[in-house]
This record gives sequence, C-alpha cells and structure tokens, in this order.
Amino acid sequence: MYCTKCGKEIPDDSNVCQFCGVNVRENEEIVDFVKEAEKEDEHVSMGQWLGIMALGLIPCVGTLVYTIMLFIWAFGDTKKKSLKTFSRAALIMTAISAVLVTIFFVVFVIVTGGVMAVLEDNPSFYY
Repeated sequence: MYCTKCGKEIPDDSNVCQFCGVNVRENEEIVDFVKEAEKEDEHVSMGQWLGIMALGLIPCVGTLVYTIMLFIWAFGDTKKKSLKTFSRAALIMTAISAVLVTIFFVVFVIVTGGVMAVLEDNPSFYY
C-alpha cells in the first residue's frame, strides 16, 4: 500500500504513515470513492464503437434500431459518458439534417412548381 499524502510505500496493515504521519485509513475511503467513480465512467472500446456503428447496417430494421438505441443511450441511465455524449450529438445532427432536408425539399417543390407553371403558360418554350 502507498501513502496518499507522500506516496511512499507502507505496510498494508498500517493505520498511520511512518514517514509523514497522515492517517491512512481516513484517506482510504476517499481513494475507494474515486476508484468507484472511475469504474462508473467506463469508456467505450474500439470494438464496441464498431459494433454500435455496424448496428445501422442491418438490413430493413438497422436504422430504426440504431435510432431507438441512440435515444436509450442519450437519455437512459448509461454509465458510459462517452456513449451518452456521442448519442446526444448524433441525435442533434440527425435533427439538423432532417430540418435542412425538409427546407431543401420545400424549396425544390416551389421552384419545380414555378417552372411547370411557366411551361404550361408558354408551350412554345420547347421549340
């Protein structure tokens, strides 16, 4: 075991550091709490990222399942903060893309309707 204050090695059954005099057992609770917090904030491995991204490649239902999982990861109780952050960012980008596609579609319909109206009014335009 190592002292949490001076970092020197001390016997495992010690209550007090023989070098600096700090109560080791008192600080042990803090160290245990920090270790538990680090376990809770697990990161997603490269294999898990590949699996997550490949989820959308499943024929027919992949996109739907991927979108549902993004909502679960983004707003559910996942301990992997990187996955939660990625899911929220992916949902935001999906929403922005949907709005832009809708705007472009509306503009396309309006422009196409205008061109068709001009062509109907002036049939000799083709010649």
